[in-house]
Amino acid sequence: MSRVKPTSVQLADLIASQADALLATRRESPDTLIDDSGAFATSDNPVIHGLDRLNLGFDLEEVVSEYNALRNAVLELAGSHQIQLTGSLIHSVNRVIDGAIGIAVKAFSAQQALEIRARRNEYLAFTVHDLSAPLASLSLATTLLERQIGAPTGADKIELIRRKR
Repeated sequence: MSRVKPTSVQLADLIASQADALLATRRESPDTLIDDSGAFATSDNPVIHGLDRLNLGFDLEEVVSEYNALRNAVLELAGSHQIQLTGSLIHSVNRVIDGAIGIAVKAFSAQQALEIRARRNEYLAFTVHDLSAPLASLSLATTLLERQIGAPTGADKIELIRRKR
């Protein structure tokens, strides 16, 4: 069998027809990723995909693996239809998938960073809260002590500083 020199339109049409077939199969299946409106529950947007995978507990390697599985599926699809992906066509396929990987990874990482920052801020808030009561007590005790013995003079200040060491 000879291989056909592909065009980007042929490949795009082939991918679109396969996506439509997959969508139809998913609609018929009770275990589906499609919501009631017929749209994928997870958007085709790489940002949404990255965030969705983070919420599902995926790690970064699994997110990238999904895109690489998509790349392999496109290559196998083309091969099964005797379309040889070479030159600018394979570069275009790789550029699109690699771009989607980059976007998904950035969204995934940015969300993780926000969650880490939120946990750090929560930890700091608890720490500040836990320290505020003892510090307030010390401040009150110091104020009461100053009122009882009076404000220290210059020589007294030097003596107090020496005692703190």
